Amino acid sequence: MLRAARLHVALLAAVTVAVCANTLANGFVWDDHQILVGNPVYEQFDLRAMFFGLGNRLEYQPLRDLSFAVDFALFGWRAWAIHLVNALLYLGVVLAVYAVCRRVARLLRPEADATKGDRAALVTALLFAVHPIHSEVTSFAVCRNVLLSGLFFFLACWAYLRHLQDSRGRVVLYGASLAFFFAALLSKATSVAFPAVLAVLQAASRERASLRRWAGLIPFAVLGVAFAVLAAEIGRRVGVVNEIIRLGEASLSSRAAAALQIPAFYLFKLTVPVGLSAEYDVAFPRSLASPAALGGALLLIALAAAAAYVRRRLPAQAVAVGWFLATLFPVLGLLSTASLVADRYVFLGSFGFCLAVAEVLAMLGTRWRAAALGLTTLVVAGWSALAVARNAAWKDDLTLFTRTIEASPGSVGPWVHLGFLSLKAGDAERALEHFGRAEALAPGIGYVGYARANLALKRGDPAAALEHSKAATSGRPHFMDALYLSGVAAEQLGRLEEAMDFYDRVLRSGEVDGSGIKGKARGRREKLRVAFEPKLASFRDQLAADPGALGPRVELALLLHRIGDRPAALAEYRELERRGAHSWQLFYDVAEAARAEGDSRLAAEYYAKCLQLEQASGACWRGLASAEWSRRRRQEAIAALQRALEVDPKDGEAMLGLGTFHFQLGEGAEARHWLEQAASASPALARQAAPYLRELGRQ
Repeated sequence: MLRAARLHVALLAAVTVAVCANTLANGFVWDDHQILVGNPVYEQFDLRAMFFGLGNRLEYQPLRDLSFAVDFALFGWRAWAIHLVNALLYLGVVLAVYAVCRRVARLLRPEADATKGDRAALVTALLFAVHPIHSEVTSFAVCRNVLLSGLFFFLACWAYLRHLQDSRGRVVLYGASLAFFFAALLSKATSVAFPAVLAVLQAASRERASLRRWAGLIPFAVLGVAFAVLAAEIGRRVGVVNEIIRLGEASLSSRAAAALQIPAFYLFKLTVPVGLSAEYDVAFPRSLASPAALGGALLLIALAAAAAYVRRRLPAQAVAVGWFLATLFPVLGLLSTASLVADRYVFLGSFGFCLAVAEVLAMLGTRWRAAALGLTTLVVAGWSALAVARNAAWKDDLTLFTRTIEASPGSVGPWVHLGFLSLKAGDAERALEHFGRAEALAPGIGYVGYARANLALKRGDPAAALEHSKAATSGRPHFMDALYLSGVAAEQLGRLEEAMDFYDRVLRSGEVDGSGIKGKARGRREKLRVAFEPKLASFRDQLAADPGALGPRVELALLLHRIGDRPAALAEYRELERRGAHSWQLFYDVAEAARAEGDSRLAAEYYAKCLQLEQASGACWRGLASAEWSRRRRQEAIAALQRALEVDPKDGEAMLGLGTFHFQLGEGAEARHWLEQAASASPALARQAAPYLRELGRQ
């Protein structure tokens, strides 16, 4: 049996190397340029930034960050070397899959012939090794997090199964499983599904699990929940969560409707792995009553019922279903993230699919061995060919995004990336063409204006650059790249307070900062601040001489507010209030500063004070609505916008706000009504409403 296992390992290694070999010819693509190449945290081996910050700017994944730092120390930024490490990690995952399968066979059928279990493990691992859907993980350098988390996930599972089955070293094995799980979480937070997988395995075991055994899952569950909360909070802060426009992003029922449909999408892609894409253009209906959502619910019910029904007779199939569903749960779109579906999201879940297919082939082999062997060979060979071809799609950015457009013609991202490639190559005409194609799919995203602003700056025309960048942000107010260009252009024109405001808006933008543009804006703002120090010092000197003087304090507070030093501005505003200043403008300025600082409670308090002095202020009602929405007081926010419309029935911004609020709640009819009203109010509002109306049109 040991000799057979060694042969199996050798075969798995040979097949995995053959499938992954052409990835070594690939370069860096897509997010590799923003997250990986040139990252100073990796180049400086900054362990503090990796383990006590976000070394990749987006997610807390210190083990991936550490592995890239080691790569740079050994090889520099050589793409082949990083792809080689990824290929070796993938081989490790495949061998761990084989080891887990052998242990699962012993758990489910302890009385069965071990040779049969080893053969089933070999087929499962072979299918896993060659599946084309894993090409993204092996070819995309930054997917190192998926490989590391997958490796530690399967090692944790193997150690836990040994803990259940071996009579010696159980405490050590339990500790090893917990440690591997912790390492998986430090690599990628989607590993939080591990306790659910252990529960599936224990439920399917031939031996009835004791209460003590179930209690043994508690430390895993606590660790998983802690990391899930941490990941969600980090995602919210950096913009990974709620980064994009998606119907019903504030509505649990809407997100649940999409979640019901996602397993069917992945099952289809796993079964028929063609038309794979780096960015899918699929749109899931957002109503629980939609045929697609109902069909997805029926499929899940059928899978769960089938697994329960065959749990004793076909326990491996029950485990396959349970594993697939458990590992998919963290990536079902219940958090609104940039990509609702992606090949890398189903990496762990694909093991359940491969296990199910291997068990079907094994059952076929009990009666028609030659047919089962031939079918297995055909599937492995076919998937291998598809995987090698798919690896080649990740050769370079041009190849990747061209192939993505072929597979997902409705996807916006590839056209945007091709536009940036053309800009980098100095082909302005082609860049504008690509950005124009992107805007045709998603009106209002602003890339045409951004490209024109970029070109204007390069030819030394900051006035034209400022005009174009402002146009770019008219439909997308938080477009960081365009806001940054606006700041640079305003700075070159000598409009320093305006430049400071643009840089401040960059820092407050909720979009994902994958290229470190917030750091650039922060640096430029700090340099500009020096120009304002004499005026600030003058106001402070006047206040030192006469602390009760309101004029200099008002000017100081307003200047601090304009240059983005809101904490200091708030302190001066509150001091003015303490000294008896009680004006509408003061309260409004406090509210605006507090909202910009993210203090929604204080903002709502001062907007309310504004309204006590002036009920007919649409700006205050809109500000109050924004603050209440941030506090998750949905109905209060909607009521505030309705009051704004009572003040001015033609208030387009209030209409737009109502449209977006109803949109996020999944209330499509109401959202469409108000968005169309806002779009008819002004061209600028029409550009802001366009992405929402486009999404509604796809439902």
